[in-house]
Amino acid sequence: MSRKQAFIYIFLKGTVFVYSSIAYPEEIDLTDLSIEQLMQSQVSSVARTDQKFSDAAAAVFVVTQDDIQRSGVTHIADVLRIVPGLQVARISADQWAVTSRGFNGRYANKLLVLLDGRNIYSPTFAGVRWENLDLVLNDIERIEVIRGPGASVWGDNAVNGVINIITKHTEDTQQGIVSVVAGNKERAIVELRYGDQIDNNAHYRVFGKFLYRDEMLDLQGNNAKDDWVQGRAGFRVDWNSNIGDRLMIEGDGYVSKVQDSFLFPNDNQSGAARPSPEDNSGANILARWEHDISVASKTRTQFFYEYFDVENSNFGSEQSHTFDFDFQHDLAVLNNNYLNWGLGYRLVVDSFFDSRYATTDQTEEYLHRVNAFVQDKIVLFGDKLHLTLGTKIEYYTLSGWNYQPSVRLLWKFQSNHRLWASFSRATRSPSRGETTLGLRPLAAPSPIPLNIVGVANPNLDEERVLSYELGYRGWWGNRYSLDLAFFYNDYEDLVTGTLGQIDFVNGQIPVSLVNGATAKTWGIEAATDWRPIDLLRIQMSYSFLKVNYRDSSNSSRTVRPRTDPVNQFSFRGSYDVSSNVTFDATVRYVDSISSLDTLLSPPRRVDNYVGLDLRIAWQPIKNIELSIVGQNINKSAHQEYVKELFAYPRQLERSFYGKVQWSFN
Repeated sequence: MSRKQAFIYIFLKGTVFVYSSIAYPEEIDLTDLSIEQLMQSQVSSVARTDQKFSDAAAAVFVVTQDDIQRSGVTHIADVLRIVPGLQVARISADQWAVTSRGFNGRYANKLLVLLDGRNIYSPTFAGVRWENLDLVLNDIERIEVIRGPGASVWGDNAVNGVINIITKHTEDTQQGIVSVVAGNKERAIVELRYGDQIDNNAHYRVFGKFLYRDEMLDLQGNNAKDDWVQGRAGFRVDWNSNIGDRLMIEGDGYVSKVQDSFLFPNDNQSGAARPSPEDNSGANILARWEHDISVASKTRTQFFYEYFDVENSNFGSEQSHTFDFDFQHDLAVLNNNYLNWGLGYRLVVDSFFDSRYATTDQTEEYLHRVNAFVQDKIVLFGDKLHLTLGTKIEYYTLSGWNYQPSVRLLWKFQSNHRLWASFSRATRSPSRGETTLGLRPLAAPSPIPLNIVGVANPNLDEERVLSYELGYRGWWGNRYSLDLAFFYNDYEDLVTGTLGQIDFVNGQIPVSLVNGATAKTWGIEAATDWRPIDLLRIQMSYSFLKVNYRDSSNSSRTVRPRTDPVNQFSFRGSYDVSSNVTFDATVRYVDSISSLDTLLSPPRRVDNYVGLDLRIAWQPIKNIELSIVGQNINKSAHQEYVKELFAYPRQLERSFYGKVQWSFN
């Protein structure tokens, strides 16, 4: 151990000496994966087939199970705060805004999210309802995050990034877990999971989860009355044959209730929020069969069904049924040529019912999506150069045919150093909400009596982007790694809101959506992983984002999209005090969001903020872990985001909670 390493070790050991006195004498490594092992580990989201993490020609980041546990968070959206280049912001007790490389929102419509291969992107509002993705965090194996387009293999809506959540094989969860969380904001979270063996080739697990999250604060420091209750239960079964067949079946269901609130445009002067309770429920089942034809060829066939129901008397009730079929074939054509191709079909039967403030002229709609992709990876110059060419062709009811090609190149110029570059074209299809839903007359904040009327636009076209990326990935043994990514994106036909001509006779201002804007974005993302000694891990990340947005419509007034923070920085330190005591600290800085103009809400600004999270965990015996977590402890409350429509701004409070986790066989 060098003098510098010894100093760091002694300093941290003394900082938490109280906990050292009750610890076991044997010391263990900080994580299961060293930096070398992480670089050699497999990722599947970039090429839609397994490849080494170090050889991925994309800005990819892997969140491991150890990262999840030591982050101290209780929801998967908050886990993603550690990913460089992602913006994660809490809107309310049950809502998050999550995006990659700009254009964030309640429904960030340029980010594709997958769960074990199941697409959970909503075709109704073009985005992800993160509140319906409250998983048992112990069951997640890893989260693969691609920053940048992934549309050539994953299709529409993978414009700015792909998040692929991969849960554990049931053979790795052959035990029971009971976890209980209680705190000032996380009032109660209870997780139960049990796994066992059916026979030598088959295993299963079942789980249940209940949560009750307390309400946030409004800008005046009053309770925002948005508390959230949810219950969830599910299962997974895995079967492996001895002749190259693997079958997985999983499913879950949930019910949820949230007490939300909103503000109409003319409510903003009084600040009196209107209650808007919402009930959600849903269920899904997925089956996947993998078959090895030979050592050089395998197929994967997958089917899933999902049901979703939301009831909101103010803004409408929705029911949807999704049926999805997907087939993929991976094969090695030659020693240096690897091909994968696939076909898919999805049917969404979506029903939307009129409500107090929302209306539609098409109650039920059948949305069809047909797609095919092909991708070829060519290895050149003795494995020094990897060239990957691919494209996906899709037909969608609301946007017609489109193509989404990509070219990726990776150069191994040294054994532990990689340079990569890519060019991609990606599209974002218009949603059902954008093309068929309208708003009933609402009083406008105007000195003369006028009403705002939302008008559906069935002629919306797809949004398009041309993306250029350049990256570097390098590592020095098991002590240090560096990942850099540079990008430039050119967007066309962005959907934006526009004001029509004022109807003075009826006292109405029509508001509609049009393909009325273009944008150019560029930025830098950097991430480092430093392990100065075996017991200490330091991770830092920085991202810079510049967005130049231009109105290209002929409208007299177009709604500007909300801006995203220019600078983000995070620091994470994880230290093993001893074999059964761990300490973690996270500091993050998020830049301010400029004044936001959304027509149906007044201009707003979200100030920059610094967040500090601390976690300490102790295992008094092998099967029990006790932990205490403090989140945002440096400030009593702060605001992170403002929803686009009928915004009722809220603040996230300082919170503390305790957790007890018991594992048993």
